[in-house]
Amino acid sequence: NPSSFNLLADIDPPGGRTSIARLEAGDLPDLSPAWQALDYLVVSNLDTGLLTHGQIEALDGWISAGGVLVVTGGPNWQASSANIASLLPYRPNQTMVVSNLMDQAGEAILSVGDPASNAEIVIAQDGDPVLIHGRHGAGSVYYLTADPSLEPLKSWDGMQSLYEQILSAELNSPAWADGFQGWDSA
Repeated sequence: NPSSFNLLADIDPPGGRTSIARLEAGDLPDLSPAWQALDYLVVSNLDTGLLTHGQIEALDGWISAGGVLVVTGGPNWQASSANIASLLPYRPNQTMVVSNLMDQAGEAILSVGDPASNAEIVIAQDGDPVLIHGRHGAGSVYYLTADPSLEPLKSWDGMQSLYEQILSAELNSPAWADGFQGWDSA
C-alpha cells in the first residue's frame, strides 16, 4: 500500500528534500548510471524475483556507489528478498508473531533469520531484531523485519522518526561516483 510511505514526503534529509516516486519492478533501469537520480530506494512488498539480472547488477552498483536501500520484511519477506538476498544485512528464513511491537497494542509479523557478518542491529525488541543496517561498498542497506503498511506500524507515531533516522544518515558517495570533475586532469 503506497500510502503507508506518504509520510516520507515530510522528511528533509541532509542536502535536500524528499520526493516520492512509486515504481514497479519494470520501472527500474538495468544500468547503474540511470539510478543516480535516486539517493534512497524502499522495497516493500515488491517481488524482487521479477527483477532481471541487469536490474540487480545495476542496484548492486548503485548501492556500492553510495545509494541507500531499505527493504521491508513481515509476511511477504520471501518476495521482497527473493533476488536481492545477497545485498541484505539480514537473512530472513521464517516469520514469527510478536505482541506489542514498539509498544503498540496488537500483534505484528516479523521476518526472522540471521544477521550477515557486517550487520548492525539498530533496533531490537526483546532480543528480536527490528531494524538492521549493513554497509555495501560506499552505500547502506537497511532491513526492517516488519511491514510498515500493516498494523501496528501503519498507525505508529514513531514511523516518521524511524525513517528520519535512516534518511538522516550521511550519504557516503566516493569521489569517483559522480564521474570526473576535471576532464583536463583526467
